[in-house]
Amino acid sequence: MKRKVMGVLCYLLGVVLFVIANSAVVSGSPIQLSYFQRAALCGAAVCSIGIAPFLCPSKTRVGTVIKFGIAVVLICCIFAFGGFKPNDMA
Repeated sequence: MKRKVMGVLCYLLGVVLFVIANSAVVSGSPIQLSYFQRAALCGAAVCSIGIAPFLCPSKTRVGTVIKFGIAVVLICCIFAFGGFKPNDMA
């Protein structure tokens, strides 16, 4: 039971880290992060999401596919929404 909770918390931690990193890009945000800090937060988010499917092994093949599918979708969203792009102004 604890491993399942830890897996879900890793998914949530990854999402929260990504939201914090991307909220620093919005003008007027109270969070001011440099590009290196944003990249580090997004890297930690990818690692957290990537570890989550391995914490609690599934008993069925469908459960394993769903876990890895969620992880892949979340990691793709980090890249699609510009998690690792620099936030410099032109």
